[in-house]
Amino acid sequence: GSQFRFLRKCRLPCQTKKLSASESHLFSASLEHGLLRYAASDIEHFHCEMLWRKSATTRTSKKQHLLLCRYGIRQQANGMRIIVGITGASGALYALELLRHLSGGGHDIHTVVSDYGWRLLEHECGAGKADIAALSTHMHDNDNLAAPIASGSFRAEAMVVAPCSMRTLAAVASGLADTLICRAADVILKERKNLVLAVRETPLSAVHLENMLKLARLGVGIMPLCPGFYHHPQNIADIAAMMAGRIMDSLNIPNEVCRRWQGA
Repeated sequence: GSQFRFLRKCRLPCQTKKLSASESHLFSASLEHGLLRYAASDIEHFHCEMLWRKSATTRTSKKQHLLLCRYGIRQQANGMRIIVGITGASGALYALELLRHLSGGGHDIHTVVSDYGWRLLEHECGAGKADIAALSTHMHDNDNLAAPIASGSFRAEAMVVAPCSMRTLAAVASGLADTLICRAADVILKERKNLVLAVRETPLSAVHLENMLKLARLGVGIMPLCPGFYHHPQNIADIAAMMAGRIMDSLNIPNEVCRRWQGA
């Protein structure tokens, strides 16, 4: 069989592995499309990273993707690496709508749901773990403080908690990293990345407002889940989409999810 000739083009040493003729053709096609950025290896294995470009012509086929995974190649979306936290404040529909649009944009989504977050997803939307996993790249247990997203070396680009409970707001404001959602938010803060808390509570007490003010002064985006109605929503889905688009705006993700104000 053919060898990984494309690895030589990367100018990095790599353990030689043999491929069948059909497998070699798929790797050659991937290289021609500019999907392979670099390769690196040690004695036991090699690692290649994939880039997905915006053009649909450069996306790998399902067969290519499975083949690359077989050889330990990690495929990375062309979009952002985003952490999404879902907590036990009413408004689970906003979380589902946000995940739906993020997943459709080719982003690397790491989702964490609190215990009450799961209860709200089921109670308000009839959604379970399979539904959230289908919209996420990776799922993490909120009790697992050893997860990759608990470290600043993970290099996430942004994080949003939607909906964000007042308990989570208070924990983040006080630096209490006792759950993975709170720890990840703490990491995003210390790494000076973009953190957005889509808070959901009414009315708000002085304690709630002080926590929001404290975090806002630290550069955290405080986004109450209070949709506008100037876009003339026709149903609940339109209202949820409006907030999903505004959250994506706060994450600096270009989108046309919601109708934008053009003037009266």
